Amino acid sequence: KPIAGVEVQAKPLKDHAHASSVKTNEQGYYEIFLHLHNEDAGTKIAVSAKGVQKEIVANYDPNDKVTKRQASVDLSVPA
Repeated sequence: KPIAGVEVQAKPLKDHAHASSVKTNEQGYYEIFLHLHNEDAGTKIAVSAKGVQKEIVANYDPNDKVTKRQASVDLSVPA
């Protein structure tokens, strides 16, 4: 069940990385934009909300300048 107003944070797991955070909308949806460089391909990213965390990997081809670099992460958190 979607929950509105939950703060979601995404942080690359590397030195000197900056986290970004947003709150979910009424449908429980969120978008977080991270500034990653070509050399950040393969970096793990922690996505967390309300004590629940998932790790994803920034999988993209640094030589591909056309394809959108994005990922989808669903979190199930306590209400």
